[in-house]
Amino acid sequence: MRISIFSDSFYPYISGVSIAILQQANAMAARGHEVSIVRPRPSKNEAAEAVPNLHSSIRVFDTPITIPHRAFARLRLTCPTFFSTWRKLRTIEPEIIHVHTEFGTGWEGLALARISRVPLVGTFHTFFAEPEYLKHFPVPNCAMTRGMLWRYSVAFFNRCHTVVTPSQAVYRSLEERGAQCRLEKVSNGIQLPQKISDAEILKKRHSMDLDGPTFIYVGRVSQEKSIDLLIKAFDPVWRQHPDARLLIIGGGPQEQELRELASQLESSRAITFTGSVPNHQLIAENLYRLGDVFVTASTTENQPISILEALSFGLPIIGPRAKGLPEMILDGRNGRLVEPKDIQTLSAAMQEAVQNPETLRRWSEGAIECARDHDLNRVAENLEGLYQTAIESRRSPK
Repeated sequence: MRISIFSDSFYPYISGVSIAILQQANAMAARGHEVSIVRPRPSKNEAAEAVPNLHSSIRVFDTPITIPHRAFARLRLTCPTFFSTWRKLRTIEPEIIHVHTEFGTGWEGLALARISRVPLVGTFHTFFAEPEYLKHFPVPNCAMTRGMLWRYSVAFFNRCHTVVTPSQAVYRSLEERGAQCRLEKVSNGIQLPQKISDAEILKKRHSMDLDGPTFIYVGRVSQEKSIDLLIKAFDPVWRQHPDARLLIIGGGPQEQELRELASQLESSRAITFTGSVPNHQLIAENLYRLGDVFVTASTTENQPISILEALSFGLPIIGPRAKGLPEMILDGRNGRLVEPKDIQTLSAAMQEAVQNPETLRRWSEGAIECARDHDLNRVAENLEGLYQTAIESRRSPK
């Protein structure tokens, strides 16, 4: 099968979407399919960077005209030209086109699918219409704007034969807002990691003063992730348990602001920011295992790759009952659900994790079981079936 993937979010810009695309593309290539990826052209300084761990058979094409996004470093926006990309893909003649974003590069994929009479599959990854995301865009952050963005997204994805929804929350949101395309729930998927020795992890933790119970957040450091709530919720935990630690791995536009917030609290010496860490390093060095519990306060999540990765390392999850998280955090089985944007319940769940080692051990076992449900091989099988159905649908007379 010849598969062409189009996304505005891909390396060198690193996000959950980028990582999900890379993993799925590698899995499909490993199964013998011919895969190509179309992304926004990187800046001159980044153009020579190789995509880490990319399957040797996958070809990457760049759209010719891009501009940098003002809020997200390395993210570039495509100005669709269509002809240049069509000329590059003409030698491949894809049988299926899969769009992962509904912006410039996504529109190139949609147009080329129409021109080439190739079936189109989409994946809805991000709740861009949420107020927390709208803060990054030069538009009014109001109900009218949110309604317009939802109508835009639904109109885009209605042009697809099938739309993949990683969570039931997205499925319901699209269905309620008038999606007429075929909706299929398929996980983003995760490849179970190779674990290094406990001795190496303990040595690393000791060197970073993480010998006590440690909460860890991994991901983009920006407003929609509500990390300020996480820092504030940790402070009373530390006051009762001075050996507790909070480790924040990731970079982003809010990093300096959050460092300043942490410096104003008594618990500041127990909070560590590492800055940005490449995903392949994060996994290879098992950096998730520097923590005992993964914690998030974000209310905008669909199916975050960071939580899938944390589960695969056996980390329990604490997070809000919002969007797609209740499908990943099974309350009392692999972690604890808390009330959205509520510092008190978030802090109480962190206290529970510190005070009950047996509960934490049980949650950890549940985390590993949950990770198996998102096995990447199963995801690749599901995608193969969706692609084949779309291709057969196109071949069949209406």
